[in-house]
Amino acid sequence: MKRVADIKDILLESKVFSRVRIFYESWLKKEWVKVLFAGSILAVSIGFALLPLFEGRVIFEEDVIYYYLPAFKFYSDALRQGSSFLIAPIFSGFPLPLTQVGGFFDPLNLLIFKLFPFLDAYHIRIALNYFLGGFFTFLFARSLKLSFIASLLAMFAFVTAQHIVPGANILRSNSFFLMPGLFWVIHQLSLCVPLRRIYATASYIVTGATVLVVSFLGGYTQLNLYGCTAVLFFAGYLLYRNFSFRFLFSLAALFSLAGMLLLPYISAVLDFVQVTHRLGGLSWAEASQSIAPGSYLRTLTRDLFLPPFGTNTLQSLYIGSVSVLFFCYGLTLSKRNSLVAFFAGLLAFSILSAFPFPLFFAMHFLPVFSYFRFPPHWFFVGSFALSMLAALSIHHIYTAKVPLAFISASMQQFLRTRVMVLGLLAILVLNFIMPVRLEISHTSISSENLLAKPWVVRTIDNMHTTEAFRTYQLYPSDISWFLFKNLFSPDASESDKFEREYTQTHLLPLIWGIDSVRGFDNLEPVRYRKVLESLESRIIDVVEDKFVPIFDATIALSPRVFSLLGMMNVKYVWSAVALSKKNLQNDVTYVDASQFETRPILIRIYQNNHFLPRVFAPSSIVTVPEGEQNFSTIIATPHDFSKVGFIECADCVAGSSAQEGVVVKDTVVNNDRVSFVTESPVQAWVVVSNSMIPGWEATIDGISTKIHYANYLYQGILIPAGTHKVVIRYIPPYKNFFSL
Repeated sequence: MKRVADIKDILLESKVFSRVRIFYESWLKKEWVKVLFAGSILAVSIGFALLPLFEGRVIFEEDVIYYYLPAFKFYSDALRQGSSFLIAPIFSGFPLPLTQVGGFFDPLNLLIFKLFPFLDAYHIRIALNYFLGGFFTFLFARSLKLSFIASLLAMFAFVTAQHIVPGANILRSNSFFLMPGLFWVIHQLSLCVPLRRIYATASYIVTGATVLVVSFLGGYTQLNLYGCTAVLFFAGYLLYRNFSFRFLFSLAALFSLAGMLLLPYISAVLDFVQVTHRLGGLSWAEASQSIAPGSYLRTLTRDLFLPPFGTNTLQSLYIGSVSVLFFCYGLTLSKRNSLVAFFAGLLAFSILSAFPFPLFFAMHFLPVFSYFRFPPHWFFVGSFALSMLAALSIHHIYTAKVPLAFISASMQQFLRTRVMVLGLLAILVLNFIMPVRLEISHTSISSENLLAKPWVVRTIDNMHTTEAFRTYQLYPSDISWFLFKNLFSPDASESDKFEREYTQTHLLPLIWGIDSVRGFDNLEPVRYRKVLESLESRIIDVVEDKFVPIFDATIALSPRVFSLLGMMNVKYVWSAVALSKKNLQNDVTYVDASQFETRPILIRIYQNNHFLPRVFAPSSIVTVPEGEQNFSTIIATPHDFSKVGFIECADCVAGSSAQEGVVVKDTVVNNDRVSFVTESPVQAWVVVSNSMIPGWEATIDGISTKIHYANYLYQGILIPAGTHKVVIRYIPPYKNFFSL
């Protein structure tokens, strides 16, 4: 023992130890070094956890595979090819950047997807979002003067909260740094009240506005709204603790600056919402639909308090291993620590709001909140509250001088430092890195299968069609969900899994570069939804609960279905169910694709013989007053749309008129621009099969002209007699900020 003591004394008195101690005291105790160290740990952890995604794999999860990957593949291709991403080729031309699938105007997305290949850019942005969320959480914890260990815990608790899998989609993750970023900025502003810190105040205002703008441009609107609600609660808490007009002015300046920067985008979104089914908000039945009422408690315990290994999922909102610490600390010290009381109250509010009654029900009648559904999204706020409560509890245990008679002082110090650090690292590995890597390996597919065109699309491509055309995937929804539920059959190869997946009717045509009149978005135009529901109501009736035999069945359709699809510029229909030839006769032509490879589910391709070009002039025109009542006249009643077109015009005399001899030529079609030349002996109407949504502008020989509803869905333009050049363009909401 004496030798050990001698060696210890020698080491302590050595120059090496002295230099290490000096280096530690002079550098490693500096705040910026700790921040850099924490950021490095976070970056390495996220990079290691998400590494499989950078190795040619993609998450095979419903929202990711249906919506976000296709949307951002379209976005990435447009940026790298120098074309416009403003209108996506679904729903006959759809402003995808203005919807919840968007985020296309986010400056970070613009930069990353311009510089990197599609899948790398997608995963880099997700990794960056998790890094920013954790990093801002660390900064906020440090600004509260929590210990370095407690701040690290807060950082990793919040990172592991954010549904890495299956929530690793770019839209939700774009919202993860909103709350911690604004909490940190607002707390710093409350410390910058003296006038002599005007420059610091200005810098935090700009930082907060940037966080708010980037989150709203690229993130999930509902999570942003709930996050901002929590931020306002925190601002109220700070004002209550120490009221200051200067602090209040700083808050007003922050939100005013962000509002001015977001105004063009918000204005465009509000204009577009006017034609969608969400105008005026959602009904209570729509807003409250989420999960079965009996499963709320299970969802609460799974999402809030259990670790991933305890739930066989990564939807844990919290490192469950330390949840007991929060309860012990919160129950005993909340009266002495107002921050604990605030975050405990915020947690309670988020949990209560995640149930349909009573808070979510009351909020549904507020102006903005009425547009959103799915109450459990409030757990997003609870995750941040829990991460801070965990940090506060660890800080208390780490710093409190609680005498324990049966544990020596040195042992207490050992438990508070080394054991705590090692425990934190173990929790990180068990609750974050390992589950993410394991989950990715089980729920991902090769990117080659995602990006490769299925044989149906290859068949259509090989037909060498030169004119602009669209497609329609004829799949009753029952069949679609049957296929989805049976994707992971044990004997199916990976390629077969994805080959079955393309039968879905969401945004996948965007990946294959093909126009489709179908798709999915919560903000699809209300008129378009009515037309699609009308089409599908004539198709779905053949399917009840007998899923497997349906593949041997036959659907009998009326020729008017293909007449309507022809007006919508649909040239090819593909279907998992055979169409009856008895009623259709010469209306469709079956495309023999026997020379191409087959799959477990036989897909049939039909060419629509009622196909009409993107721009055409009907033989006669019927003018009607504007209004939704025209659905029964135009859509529900059979018509040959090559011979008759319907124009909704409030200033026109109702009636019909012939317009023979109109020629439309030199048509050039892009996603956000259509140009053509007309030759007509008389004044005439032309129909352009672009969705009639706000943002489109038309010119005739460079002179602006009005666009009217045509055939209930599309655009109609009145052309003077003679030869004229017509250009129809979609104008972006940020036209002064981007040159596209």
